Amino acid sequence: MDTANNKTFELVAEQGDAQPDLAPAFDSLESDDPASLDAIRDADNQPLADEPQRVRDDLDAIRN
Repeated sequence: MDTANNKTFELVAEQGDAQPDLAPAFDSLESDDPASLDAIRDADNQPLADEPQRVRDDLDAIRN
């Protein structure tokens, strides 16, 4: 579903029928920056140097 590309959201399951079309829900969301590892509106509150080494290693692996 192209309308879901670069979108970050929290999905909460509830009782009832499934939505037949999620496109309107995705259309209403702001897009994430595709060049960023963070989602739209993520707070810049975790300096990379403070991340555990395993996290920094994973980030290096996906960047290369």
